[in-house]
Formats: sequence, C-alpha cells, structure tokens
Amino acid sequence: MTGAATTEFHRKALLGVLAGLFLLAGLSTGRGAVPVPRAVQLQVLRLLRPAESALRRLIFALSREMRAAAARVRGKPAGKIPRGTGTGERVPPFRLFDPRKSFPELSQERARRRSGCGPTIYFFDGSDRRPEAEAEKPVRDPDDAARLLRRMLAMQKALENLPREARRLLRAMAKRETAPPGPKRYGPLRPGHPPGYRADGRRAVDALLYECGVMARSAMARPPDTS
Repeated sequence: MTGAATTEFHRKALLGVLAGLFLLAGLSTGRGAVPVPRAVQLQVLRLLRPAESALRRLIFALSREMRAAAARVRGKPAGKIPRGTGTGERVPPFRLFDPRKSFPELSQERARRRSGCGPTIYFFDGSDRRPEAEAEKPVRDPDDAARLLRRMLAMQKALENLPREARRLLRAMAKRETAPPGPKRYGPLRPGHPPGYRADGRRAVDALLYECGVMARSAMARPPDTS
C-alpha cells in the first residue's frame, strides 16, 4: 500500500477501536456524559492509552510527509477573543505529545523541597505568620466519566482530520526548535516504550500501536520534506 493508503487504513482501524470504546463505556458521541462505573472506566483506559499513542505516531508519520512549516507569526486580534461559556462542552484538542514518564522518587524529592524541611522559627510575641489553612478540594465522583469522554471526543475529532493535526504538530515542533534547552525541546514521541504498551501484545490495539510505531520510526529515519 502507498503511504496515503496505509494512513487511511490505520485511521479507519483506530476509528473502529474508538467506536468499540464508546460502546464499552456506554457513552454517546454527544456532549452529555453519563455515570460510568470506575471499573469500566479503567477497562476503557487500558485500551484508550495505546490507541492514543498509535494515533500520535500516525500523526507524526504524516507530518514528516508534509512540507515543514515555520512557526506562525500571529498578529494582535482586532477585537475581543470569544471565550467559552464554561460549560465544559467544547471538545479539547488532541494531545500530540506523549506524556513524560513519571519517576516517583524524584516527585517525592521535589515535594520534600517544596514543603521545606528546614527548622521553623516561631516568635513568642505573636508576630510570626500563622500558616494558612489549605482549601479542601471537592471530592470527585469516581463514576464521573466527563474527563474520559473529553479524551475520547478529542481523539475522534483528530481522526476526522489527520492533516489538520499534522499541521498542528509541525507548528508546535517549529516553535520547539527555537526554545531554550529543557523540557520544551522534547519531541512528540518519548523514548522507550510508548504509553499503553504491553509486552504480550495480544490485543488488536497492540498490533495497531506496533504498526504505527514502525511508521513513525521509518519517518523519523528520513529527513522531512522541505520542498
């Protein structure tokens, strides 16, 4: 198959996986979410993570086939920028970059430094500043599937227009090329195993992730088209 035919084949396969996830979760593709048991949400996430990783690699491979675009220089808007209504009904953009691997030992060390483990000095005249009580965070309903639905809708929106997502990635990468050294210079695909990878690879989505990963590595090995 040609590159376009291969991309379309995997796009349709990912759409089929996503349709199965909507069915598994009992969610519609509309904006309204329904409560989903936590156990079912975890089951969906185990399939959604590798599907998202496969889509990122498909978008990356497509972006390498497109003309490399420079970062856009946007002018100041003439009027007020329209904002959302705050109802959470807007479909968020698909996340084009793999989440970084977390290292619990480093997170604990950063938390210890932020908390300040040094000596605390108190003044007996009452002039010392009392620590402010932290506001309690509202307890989240474990059966609330709103976040899960937004991720699935974002993936569906990306699959409906892959060239648009590839252009988004090209613009993001053009900006990162001029960024100072640090996390903002990272590429879209993290080294090592992608999110959602499983060594046994028995699921259909595992085969999709492997094939899209091969496409991404092949695209990475050749320079982008700048013609």
